[in-house]
Formats: sequence, C-alpha cells, structure tokens
Amino acid sequence: MKKILVSLISLFVLSVSGFSQEDVTVTNDVQVVNENQPTLLNKKGEAILPQSGDIAIGIDLVPFMNYLGNFASSSGTNSFNGNDFLGDSQSLLLKYFLADDAALRVIFRAQNTNTTNTYYVQNDAAIYANPLDINAKTTDQDLYKSSNYALGLGYEKHRVKGRLVGIYGADVAFSIFETTDTYSYGNPFSDINTTPTTYFYGNASRRTISSLGSNGMGFGGDLFLGVEYFFMPNICLGSELSWGASYTKYNQRTHSEEYWNGASVQEQKILDYPSDRSFHLGMNNPSINFYLLFHF
Repeated sequence: MKKILVSLISLFVLSVSGFSQEDVTVTNDVQVVNENQPTLLNKKGEAILPQSGDIAIGIDLVPFMNYLGNFASSSGTNSFNGNDFLGDSQSLLLKYFLADDAALRVIFRAQNTNTTNTYYVQNDAAIYANPLDINAKTTDQDLYKSSNYALGLGYEKHRVKGRLVGIYGADVAFSIFETTDTYSYGNPFSDINTTPTTYFYGNASRRTISSLGSNGMGFGGDLFLGVEYFFMPNICLGSELSWGASYTKYNQRTHSEEYWNGASVQEQKILDYPSDRSFHLGMNNPSINFYLLFHF
C-alpha cells in the first residue's frame, strides 16, 4: 500500500511539474495593464493570479507531510484512512477576494468521534444458577464521544512580485471542545448482588456511569505574515506564521457514580477538577501553516 501511494504521489508531482513547464514558464509571463493593476498572464493568455470576485478553497498539507514522514516509523500507527490521519490539525481554508489584492478568509475545523468499546464479563446471575457454565457472559460498554470545533475569520492583503505573493493581515478565532464517557453494565445491582462483576472495576460496590472530561471554549486573535507561490494558473502553495493572543477556559470536570444503598440503586455526582484558564501571547502554530489553494 505504501509503495502504491508513494508511486501515485510521485506521479502527481511529476504531472504537476510537467503541466507547469508545458503550460507556463516564468520567461513567458506577460503583464497586461488595466485600469486597476497589472494582470499576470501566461503564454495562453490565462490569468495566473486571483482577481476580484474569485473564491479560493485550500487544504492543510501538514497531515499529508506527517503521513509521508511516518513511513520510516516503526510504530505501525501510520494510517491514511484512519481518524488519526486528519486528527485535530486538519483545517479548511476559504477566501473571497474583495479586490485583486485583498480577501476575506474563513478557517474552519470540525471533528466528532464516537467510539463504542464492548467487553465480555461474567454473568453473575447465570453463574449463580450454574457455577460450571464457562460461557455465562454478559457485556459491559463504554461509549466515548469527543467533539472539537474551531472557526477563524480574517482579512488579508497581498503584495505581488511575479508569481510570488506576499500576504499579511489579521484573524480572530473561536473554538469549543468536549469529551464524555458513558458506561453501561450487564450485571445490575440488586439486594442479593450488591457488588456486581464489571469489566472496569472487578467486583465493585460503586461504579462510574458517566464522565465529563476536558471541555470548554477559547478565543483569540493574531496577525499573520506569509507567502504564496502560483506554480500554475490559480493554483498555489502557501505558508504563513502568526503572532497573537489566545484565551482558553476549561470547565469543571465531573463524573457520576451508582451504588446500592440497601434498598435501591442511587446515583451521585462527584467533582473531579475545578475550572482552569490559560492565556498565551506570542508566536503561534497557525491552523493553516502549509497549504494548497485552488482559486475559481
């Protein structure tokens, strides 16, 4: 699979290089002066750079670069189709050009994970009826949920030097995140089984039925500076760095337990961690730090 993927990527790179050399060359680029500003054209008369009214869609290339870099890893966790491939680092970049040299932009990330883990455990009632039944089993379950949303809005300006475009501007961003675990058990509490067998706790007199993990929200703003290179008409590679401030609030973390009080099952909420806050000021690892951008 890796050899096939490497071959496909190599073919893609060679194809792009071939198209670029066949379709346009730097020596054949022409500037046509209009009433607004010079427009860079290739030898076919196609505009190389975006213009007012264009829309751009970009994808972050860092997960792809990490994937290729992990070919040499012996961990065996490198997966192109797995959730970890995209992870929380993958973002979508959208731009709308208000002018040839100015654009509004949106950076968006959304990730949801639902994982159900099911385990066999001894069926206490069946074992009580027949202690020799080795297949007397029931199931315990853990449902894990995780969500992470982030939205950035910004304005950018361009400085053009041939096919090389300098970009600068400012962004504001907002994020929200949450993780939860919900547990279900095959062996219920009862007056004759006050410590039912569970996969997670053995023979427990108390057991967790739900847990609220890391959750909260954050916001911030930054100034960014970067470059884009248009190797084909309306297709570019770009990279940027940013400096700014961000604030994150982590909400209180809790979990709920159930137990037998001698007559019925009772639930109790337990406080785990108080709320926390963090503030960052300085250079950031931007959401989109190496990207491929298509303009329409």
